[in-house]
Amino acid sequence: MLAFSRSVGPRPPEPILPLELFRNRVFSVASAIGFVVGLALFGSVTFLPLYLQVVKGHSPTESGLQMTPMMAGVLVTSTGSGFLISRYGRYRAFPIAGTALATVGLCLLSTLDVGTSTAVAATYMLILGLGLGLGFLAVASPIHAFGEEQFLSAHMLQHIMLGDLAPLCMVAGLTGPL
Repeated sequence: MLAFSRSVGPRPPEPILPLELFRNRVFSVASAIGFVVGLALFGSVTFLPLYLQVVKGHSPTESGLQMTPMMAGVLVTSTGSGFLISRYGRYRAFPIAGTALATVGLCLLSTLDVGTSTAVAATYMLILGLGLGLGFLAVASPIHAFGEEQFLSAHMLQHIMLGDLAPLCMVAGLTGPL
């Protein structure tokens, strides 16, 4: 896609997402972490309801309600990490711990089968949610803190595009019409 965009025409004077932003190490690392966190979120939100409906035999409403532990974990840790980041000004440990915890949660979720109890599945979802919540806010904070003021709107766009839209499109492309 990058090669195609280079061949289409001259570089616009004011691009939507300037490529020189990726020269900033903080921006590049935060973008990569945001992409992985978004991919894990949208992948799990796509997979888990199907597992709960097809394998466990729950209705769509029940499967949505049974995902509450994951969303509660996201809510608690994103709020808590945001409070701690604003209070102490340190953010580095949160995306590291969040990515590690989300990886553990995804590995645990990969072991789900027909015989897995709902309580165990809920615990695995909670672990994933706790990890994802730590990664959300901790990715946006350093981008805004270390970014150049002239690119502030591009930073927000990057957070939306690479953290939300790109993983969503990737998951949709991989799963197809379910």
